[in-house]
Amino acid sequence: MWPAGPPSQPTSPAPSWPVAPLEVSAAPPFLARGGPPATPKKSSRRKWLLYGGIGILILAAVGSLTNDPAPPGTGAATQTPSLRPNRTSVPSSPAPTLKPTPEPTPEPVPTPQFAPIELSGAGDKIPKFEIPEGAAAIATITNKGTSNFAVWSLAADGSKQKLLVNVIGNYHGTVLLDLDELSVAFEVTSNGSWSISVKPISAALAWDISTALAGKGDDVVLLQPSTNGFVTMNVTHKGASNFAVWSYSVSAGADLLVNEIGNYSGEVLLSDGTVFLEITADGSWNLGVPQ
Repeated sequence: MWPAGPPSQPTSPAPSWPVAPLEVSAAPPFLARGGPPATPKKSSRRKWLLYGGIGILILAAVGSLTNDPAPPGTGAATQTPSLRPNRTSVPSSPAPTLKPTPEPTPEPVPTPQFAPIELSGAGDKIPKFEIPEGAAAIATITNKGTSNFAVWSLAADGSKQKLLVNVIGNYHGTVLLDLDELSVAFEVTSNGSWSISVKPISAALAWDISTALAGKGDDVVLLQPSTNGFVTMNVTHKGASNFAVWSYSVSAGADLLVNEIGNYSGEVLLSDGTVFLEITADGSWNLGVPQ
């Protein structure tokens, strides 16, 4: 970096007053030295004429300087034209009022259909099956035994996806299968005989929500039609174990409505566009719409 030099001194503006003309003596100043002037000789007339002409030229030059207009900034302030654009205020038009567009009633997304698949066996088994990809399904499961009975759904890589059933002894119920996954097999743990029927979700228990619906144990309920707007539902349960109710809608997805142990009675809100319910129970239950 270059070294900083001395600070620049501000230049004072030139004075605005007129410059007075220089006084010129009748004779050049240096002739006044050394006493009175000597009488000019005839040979000095040319010098006097030369000096007089120089004096006239000096007077003319000084006069022209005094008559010149003042340099910019020394006289009256001049008006500088503005560089800002000339903005004319234009009244803005009011924003148009937009009417809200009513949202359409959500409709269930159709899923691929397939023929029921029947599986059965005894003891611990891993039965395989095949359903279309993206097909929501249900599985109706029955077991006759005295020990632990559990059923897991398995993915194509053999990983466990969802614990469908986990009870002691006999069992009969319908559970939701492959809502978001794709299963290819079950892992069954049992000391007795069992059967599994895999069907499309369209084969679930249908309910039009206009009358009460009664059931027992695990089940999947298909609402026909799906709910529209503000809808509530009365729910009761008589049992000793876990009681849970899940709702599934196009707009809100999965929603846990009830999760209690033993008996239950209450009113719950169904999401707009509810398509089906998944119920987990060990006793009897009842669904109804308040009047």
